[in-house]
Amino acid sequence: MTTGSDVPPGQRAAPSPPPPLPPPGAAEPRQGLRAVRDGLVVSEWTATATNREGRRVEWDGIDVFPFENGLILRKDVYSSSHRPRTPAG
Repeated sequence: MTTGSDVPPGQRAAPSPPPPLPPPGAAEPRQGLRAVRDGLVVSEWTATATNREGRRVEWDGIDVFPFENGLILRKDVYSSSHRPRTPAG
């Protein structure tokens, strides 16, 4: 693959790959914040990671599991990852 100034005449440079996203940390369930009822289970969690600047960030989310006849139909995830917070400390 050629990039930048080492591109031969008449060829296009390959785009540079985007910087890697920080690996996610652990997603920890929050104690006592789960809901179970006929056909639905909800679990709340908090995920942590290190951003590109080296700061720890975290965000909250929930997993929603509708089920029928003892089988999970799907897993829906809702999170605030679009706006992670930086914990004090």
